[in-house]
Amino acid sequence: MKQQSKYLENAKFRIENREWLAYSKNISIRIIAALEERKISKNNLSKKLNLAPECIKEILKGKEDFSLSLIAKISKILEVELISFPSYKYEKSIKKLGKKDNSKKSINETNYLLSSKANAKHIRKGIQQANEGKTTKINLKNLWK
Repeated sequence: MKQQSKYLENAKFRIENREWLAYSKNISIRIIAALEERKISKNNLSKKLNLAPECIKEILKGKEDFSLSLIAKISKILEVELISFPSYKYEKSIKKLGKKDNSKKSINETNYLLSSKANAKHIRKGIQQANEGKTTKINLKNLWK
């Protein structure tokens, strides 16, 4: 008896999980680029993460349902941000609903976000990209649909 193709099963999986698979693919592409740029082998990465090489192979396929802790570990090893956030979110002061604008507190919160080297570097890079016209505007209403 001939075994039935898993095509329908795989297609159903891709349709049901398309949102996180898109994120996974993007993160995997960034990992691959960082590995190439830093000349780090997949085996070396697997040793540093204490994972089997087969796990790294699956991660790089773009079908891994990453945990934030795994993303953070890989980011630290590769010295690259695998997840980035729009810089405008960090440039604006944080306002709380239903309260008056306390400008001193907003400034302190903004300064806190800018205080880490990683955030400041990321923000500077985002500003530079915006000045060079390399950013893409998105409608936030459509982002969460």
